[in-house]
Amino acid sequence: MYYLLIDIDINEYKKHIRDFRAIINNNVIKFSTLSKLYFYLKFKTNDKAGLKKLIEDEIRNLELSLDNSTTDVKIHRIKEGIERKIKQQENKIQIQKK
Repeated sequence: MYYLLIDIDINEYKKHIRDFRAIINNNVIKFSTLSKLYFYLKFKTNDKAGLKKLIEDEIRNLELSLDNSTTDVKIHRIKEGIERKIKQQENKIQIQKK
């Protein structure tokens, strides 16, 4: 529900990003939240420095809150997958603009 509100208007509901991070404790949900935050960082910040910093800080805090069973290698693989998907989406958008 939080991310539905944020998707509607990220500037108005950005406070919910912190609220949601504070209540999640499951690593699967944390990883899905990370992917959502990376999406926001790439496509929703629109050169807004304050919003970009907020999302970057939340990504860092969320990564630090992952439990010890999650290795750096797993996190790195997930980040690479997310970045690969973002680049694919960017390429699709560029093709559609042409």
